[in-house]
Amino acid sequence: MKPISTAYFHLSIGIIVLFGVSFLAFYPRYLSQLATLLPWYMHAHYVLIITWMGFLFVQPLMIRKQMYSLHRALGKASYFLLPLVVISSFFMIRFGYHRIIAELQLSGTLTPDEVTHHARATIALGFYSFFILLLFYPLAIYYKKYPIIHGRYMVVAALSLVGPVVDRVTYQLVELLGGPSYPWEGVSFLIIDFLLLGLLYTDNKNGYSLKPGILSLLVIVGGQVAYIFLRDSWLWQGFVGLVL
Repeated sequence: MKPISTAYFHLSIGIIVLFGVSFLAFYPRYLSQLATLLPWYMHAHYVLIITWMGFLFVQPLMIRKQMYSLHRALGKASYFLLPLVVISSFFMIRFGYHRIIAELQLSGTLTPDEVTHHARATIALGFYSFFILLLFYPLAIYYKKYPIIHGRYMVVAALSLVGPVVDRVTYQLVELLGGPSYPWEGVSFLIIDFLLLGLLYTDNKNGYSLKPGILSLLVIVGGQVAYIFLRDSWLWQGFVGLVL
């Protein structure tokens, strides 16, 4: 059985790659507009997400260097960081929802009811990533005394960052190249799914329990299916109208 320090270390590498891509993702609508008046919670969210990414990068290194006390101390600090990340993420989802409505209203091509329906369906993508973090981070903390399971669920919680980053870059590239209109969020879905399948393969190869990986894959793919088929349903439309 391969030590958890080796398997968990790949999260640090992934975070480095994701951090680089995130610069491209958030440059057009955030980093390039720092001199303008932006909502305070947008700045707070960005700082909190960068801090969270820093935690995700450092924690596996602490395990690899056998700095267990520092790893646990940072883990406890995340108890305060993650609720702030969740709160700021909700504010950003709400901000994005109302921005979508404003942009659709300016287009003048849809009725008010169509604008609302389309905005509620579109914002489901933000909620999808939000729910991943909201589910798997607490699971990781719950299993903190079981390093293999804890590490696996923490990696899955980190996948909540993939969608917001990859989706933005994908749509920006499509717009730049004049590509066809298509639900390009499927790109990030496939990346996440292949990563989860890769985790299952390595867990099996290294002799780890497959239960966390199978559960994660079922929940993530289930969420993707729900996004595709339920975002136009009265259930989802009513939920968004209630919370936003």
